[in-house]
Amino acid sequence: MTLGNLMLAIPGPPTLFFAGLTVIILGVGLLKPNISTLVAELYPEGGARRDAGFTIFYMGINLGAFIGPLIAGWLALRYGWRVGFLAAAIGMPLGLLQFWLSRTRLGGAGAHPNRPDNGAGLKRDWTALGIAVAALGGLALLMLSGTIVVSPAPLAKSAAYVLVGMAAAYFLYLFSAPDSRRTSAAACRWCW
Repeated sequence: MTLGNLMLAIPGPPTLFFAGLTVIILGVGLLKPNISTLVAELYPEGGARRDAGFTIFYMGINLGAFIGPLIAGWLALRYGWRVGFLAAAIGMPLGLLQFWLSRTRLGGAGAHPNRPDNGAGLKRDWTALGIAVAALGGLALLMLSGTIVVSPAPLAKSAAYVLVGMAAAYFLYLFSAPDSRRTSAAACRWCW
């Protein structure tokens, strides 16, 4: 997310702006599941303590989502949008530093991967991650060089079609499934 905000802070073509937004989206997509898992590992017994931990976590997220745009917006009005994005790019490593300095208070939560295969597939995961990063880097280079032109309106329209298609495919999968799959989906209180 820091890299994405830096990309937004650097003057450049519109392609750099869209690439920065994409990098921020990927960063949020990597952060949210991992930090939620960390909060869950703090309270393995579940119950009211875990619920309270998640409440504090989400209040912190919402407080940051409220204050961040105020700071960036004030800086943008006073000094320009690039300074607002730069402030976000500076604030994120500071938050990471605070997390790293207070890691001893987490009691080992998040210190080791919680994997059903006891780490046997870790090398495969790193290889897949390397391939994905290389592919995204190649895509970014193609976008920055102008080989691939990114325009917001067609991108948004395409994304809408993809999301509707994914939802339709999921419901078709669910309705064409054996009764056991439908029962387990209906029993999931977090699914709906």
